Order: sequence, then C-alpha cells, then structure tokens
Amino acid sequence: MLYENDDFQVLDRPGNNRNEVWITFSYAGARYGVGEFFLKPRECDLVHIIAKRDHWYQSPYIWPVLQAILHRTSQQNRYLFGSSMGGFGALAYSAFLQPKAILSVCPQVLLDQPQDFDGRWHGLWSGLPPIRKDARIGLSRNARVYIVSDPYLWEDRHHVDALKDFGNVRRLEFPFGDHEIMATLNELRQWQTIADRIVTENENFEDLRAAYMANRRSTSRYYHALARRFFVAGKYDKAEPLLRKAVSIDDTFRYGHLCLEVCESKKQAAAS
Repeated sequence: MLYENDDFQVLDRPGNNRNEVWITFSYAGARYGVGEFFLKPRECDLVHIIAKRDHWYQSPYIWPVLQAILHRTSQQNRYLFGSSMGGFGALAYSAFLQPKAILSVCPQVLLDQPQDFDGRWHGLWSGLPPIRKDARIGLSRNARVYIVSDPYLWEDRHHVDALKDFGNVRRLEFPFGDHEIMATLNELRQWQTIADRIVTENENFEDLRAAYMANRRSTSRYYHALARRFFVAGKYDKAEPLLRKAVSIDDTFRYGHLCLEVCESKKQAAAS
C-alpha cells in the first residue's frame, strides 16, 4: 500500500514497464483497484486510488493522496483512468497530476446542479462538501482527454457537453451502450486496444466503433442496458424479454438475473 487515510486507500502495483504508469480512480461501490482487467497486460505500473465511500472525491483528504502519487510517479509518463464517479475524479484532479492523457468513461462533470439535470445520485451529491464539484476547474488543458460515453443517454451526454469548450477533449461515442458501456466494451475485448492507442497517440477509433455497432448484440450487457431504460421507468413487461436475452448470452450475469426476478415478481403481483 502506498498511502491510506480516512477516505482513501492507494495501492501500488509495480510492473515491468516502469516508463508508464496508469493512475486509476475507483467508481461508486468499488472498493478495489479498477481497470486491472485491461491495464495489467500492459505490464506497466498501476496506482489505484480507492474511495472508501461514495463521496465523488469531495474530500479534503484527496490532497495528501495526490501528493503521495505525484512523488511516487515523478519520473514516469502518467495516464489517468476512471469510470462514472472515477471518471469525475480523473478529470477533476488531472491538472494537479499532469498526465499525458486521460481516459474517462461516462463521467459526471457537474455535481452542483438541480436534480432535473441528473437525478441518479443527486441525493448523495447534495450532502457533499464543496471541495471541487465542477470537474472543469481541475481539468488539464495540456493532456489528451478521451471521453467514452453513450450519446443517447441524456444524463451522461449532458455532463459531457459541459466540456465542449475544451479543445483537448475527444469524444468516443458508442450508441445505446448506456451507463454500462464499460462492461459492453469489455465483453467485446476492446479496452486493451483503446489503452494502447491512447499511449501510442493513435487517434483513429472508428474501426472500434464500427466493430461495436456490428457486434454489440452478441453481448449480455448491451441487452441489459436496453432493459434498464424500461426497468427504471417501471415498464417491466418490456424489460423482461431483454433481460432474458442478456442472461441467455451470459448465464453468470448475476445482476441480470436479479433484475429478471424483479420483473417476474412485478408481473405476478399485477396478475393477482
């Protein structure tokens, strides 16, 4: 362990390629180092920032964490990665860490907004201390920024649109991937390629988007993402067949089974 305080743990995973280090920010609910499934094969150093609670990095204890990481990685090319809450962290503190590039998946950007802007976690955000609730304040203008998101998921698009004035931001859009696009692209084995192209500064991602469009229906998370829209709206009859398709592709998809059980119980309750 590199560092620990009341709100964070920082894990140090040295690799064989000491010139490159990826600093990852955990997402909500993740109490472990994220991104190893596609970053470990790079054999680079990994430094994982693990949030002990879902505070969206609105903690004064973030500063000694970042200082420790800055010292630890002073001789390396830094890259930042995070998804959702972690995507916010990677953007919001990038100016301090000065990475070469940032990979941020479905990030939140503006936390201090009315509930109708994004009500998914508004109850959590409203009680957070105002450390840095606008990721743009701490966003590096020198790093190459890659934002992976679904252009048709209204809440996520609203956040990403807030970065439109930053000329160093590149949007990698995967339609109908929902907020689970990370899991879908993992099923398609695309993350290692994305990381490799970011490090080598290969700006062509069109073939990956084309492969996603051609093969997304072979993944369980794609159907779960479609079902989620109906599930959240209480349209369980429409969500059920999509969830059945998801678990037929991947029978080990536990959360898909749990959602399917909810749909079935709602249908039984309506029939009784």
